[in-house]
This record gives sequence, structure tokens and C-alpha cells, in this order.
Amino acid sequence: MDETHVVTAFLMEQGKVLLLRRSNRVGTYRGAWAGISGFVERKPVEQAYLELEEEVGLSKRDCVLQKSGKPLRVRDEALQRLWVIHPFLFQKISPRPVRLDWEHKEYRWICPWTIDTFSGVPGLTEALHAVLPLFPPEIQEGKSLLQKDTASGAMEMATKAVEIFSEVARHHFKPSSDYFEKLRFWAHQLAMARPSMAPVGNALGSIILTLRTHQKAQPENFGSPSPLLHLISTIRQELDASRKKAAKQLVQILKPFSCVITLSRSSTLLAAFRSIRKRHRQAIVAESRPLFEGRDTAKALAELGFSVTLIADAALAYHITQADVAVVGADALLADGSVVNKIGSHLLALAAREKGIPFYVGCEEYKRYPATEVSAFPFETANPREIFAHKIPNLVVHNQYFEAIPAHLITRIITDQGEFSPADIGRLAQKSPPPVVALQHPFQEEESFPESPGQNQHPS
Repeated sequence: MDETHVVTAFLMEQGKVLLLRRSNRVGTYRGAWAGISGFVERKPVEQAYLELEEEVGLSKRDCVLQKSGKPLRVRDEALQRLWVIHPFLFQKISPRPVRLDWEHKEYRWICPWTIDTFSGVPGLTEALHAVLPLFPPEIQEGKSLLQKDTASGAMEMATKAVEIFSEVARHHFKPSSDYFEKLRFWAHQLAMARPSMAPVGNALGSIILTLRTHQKAQPENFGSPSPLLHLISTIRQELDASRKKAAKQLVQILKPFSCVITLSRSSTLLAAFRSIRKRHRQAIVAESRPLFEGRDTAKALAELGFSVTLIADAALAYHITQADVAVVGADALLADGSVVNKIGSHLLALAAREKGIPFYVGCEEYKRYPATEVSAFPFETANPREIFAHKIPNLVVHNQYFEAIPAHLITRIITDQGEFSPADIGRLAQKSPPPVVALQHPFQEEESFPESPGQNQHPS
């Protein structure tokens, strides 16, 4: 992988940051938003001043260097390029207008906390954060906590994310023109810590959606943190209620069957199993490598009184002959009717189809995700050392945590709102986008400046 050093200079004026949209005449990332950038051909700070002059027509007399950040390393697998980004922050001090060169076709002065809503070059948000801190340390600590948690299910992870967000919102409450934009940005950062777990983004998105509605209707009520914290607490309670409702719905579906086969660990499924333990006496559970959370499920079912057989993931097809129903939880429901869950779920669905037994998914509508096809879903990968710790030439270890179950292999999807076919989920997505979408758009709309090199335009 080639290593390439570049500078990225951010220009500020009146609290706004300048973003440039790359033209179709550049070699990479056409149409993407970026800072003022260029290849390093001299000292990075000297290169940054040169790019300011070439790309926006500003000299050293027009701007002052405020901060230089530590270089960032950003990998682009598609280009097989390792970018080493040298970030800088400048303050514009003259009335001289921005004048674009051929490398860019548009510019905007934006609130810094909306940078994540732009389709940018790789590492854009991280580069700005390196010179203009965008989130408090608690957000980074929260992201790290969520990323390291490999035991909790998706709904449990959502609850933890909401609790982290509540503490950050309380501790950093400061009524200002950009406070609510900061909240949206911080929520988005937490959601991106576990992108494959849809409830995390949907729970945080629900908070932002509700806050947007209430703050617009009654802005005077948000002079203290109490209304905000009450709102967050309400979403937290809704998470718990939806899990209980989904489990109750699932109980009715599983009643007629005598032996269930499943894998991994789902708090929703476990809640359902607690209610049917007197009727269900047999369960087959795959151990769910590489972290074996299926063992926790098997142990929990045994303690509930089930007669449990714990098996290797590769033995699913062999043991499914003993089961009369297959059921799994879910990490995400996609708009095309497919379901994302722990790796091995697709194999179980295939085995169920071959055996001719129903394959159910039990989950909450908090798990809806806006992707209309599997290729658009952000599948997480994990540390290869969880599978094989040794480095051997010509050996690549890939540790995939999640996979999609095609819609045609799913009998029904059982949620807190009822029983649905995969096609029903797609129709629901068209009528009502999942709440996570709220995190991807500014809390308040930004002002846009089209390309106009001959006119002096200032941020408002």
C-alpha cells in the first residue's frame, strides 16, 4: 500500500469552517467535500500556505495559523493508498473573498459540527477534530467502550449508548446557538462506533428527532438540562418496552414447537425463552465463534430448565434434523427485507430451508436500517487475532462478525409491533425512514454558497 503525505488546511471565519467541493477535473474523490488540500512537496506548513493561495486566493496577509495537528494515517483500501494527513487550522482576518481554482467547483461556510453530514474525502472529520476539538473526551471514551464490548446484544448496546449520551449531555449542557448541533454530532459519533448494530443509531436518532420537534415548538423549555434528560430517559424506557413486547410476540410464535435451534446471544430471544420454558424443553445452540457468546445462551437456557445441546457452528446442518424450528435475533433489518445478524445465521437459514422447517427472526423495530440493499450496509470486521494469532506469509485472516440473511430464507420477522413478512419491512421503510437518518442531517439547515469567484461572500 502506497504512503502519500498531504496537507489539509481548514479556514475559519466568524465561527464557520470553509469546505470545498472537488471538481471533476481532479484525479481522486471527484465531487467529495474537503479542506484546502495538496500533496506535501516542502515543509507541511509551507505547503499549507501555498495551497491557501492556489486554491482559494488567500495569502499570509489574509489568514493566521492557529493550530497544527498531529499527522493522521487514513487507509483507502479501494485506492490501495495510505494517506498521511497533516492538518492545519487558519483564521481568516481580511475581507478578501474566496476565489476557487480549477480543483473545486463549490464552497460552503459550515458550522463545524455539521462536517459529518457532508460526503467528504476520507479522514475529513478526523482531520478537523485534530485542530478543532469537536467532541469531549467522554465521547471518545464512550466509543471505545462500545467498540470493545463484544458480549452485549444490539439492544443492550443501544441502552449503553443512550446512557453514555445522557451523561455527556448533562455534563456539557450549555445553551447556545450550536449546542443542539453539537448534540446531534456527538450522537452520530457514538452511533458510528457500532454501525452494524442498528438499534444504537436508531435510539440516538430518536432522541435527536424528538429533541428537534420539542425544541422548535417550545425553545424556552430548554434553558436547563432537565427537559433534555427527561426526553433521553423516555427513549431509554421505550427501548426496554420494545424488547419486552417483541419477546411477548415471539412467545406466541414458538409455542407449538418442541425443539428450537439457534445461535449467538439475543436478549430478546432470551426474554422469550424465559416465558416458554415450561413448554419448550429442548434447545440446540451453536457456540458462535470466535467469542463463543452462544455458550452464554446455552448456559442460560440450561438454567431455565431446557435440555440443551451445545454444538460447533459447523455442525448446524447436522443437528438441524433434530429441531422443528429455527430462530435468531437480529442486529439490523434492511429495507430490502434481509436481516443482518451474527455470522453463521445465513448457514442456519439455509439448513432450515433444506430441512423444511420455519426460520424466524425475533427483534424490535428499533433495528430497522435505511440501506436498500446488502452492499450498502456497514458490516463490521474484528481483530483477526481472535481467530488466529500467528503471522504467516501469504496467510490472510478475516474476522467477519455479521452477515445478511436473504429475505427469501426468512419465514416471518417477529417484532414488538407484530408479525411481518420480509416484504412488509420494505414497505414500512418506504413509509417511515428509521430514526438513524436524523443523525445524518444537520439539526438546522446550513446556508449554501454556490461557486461565485468574483463576489465577496462571508459566512452569516
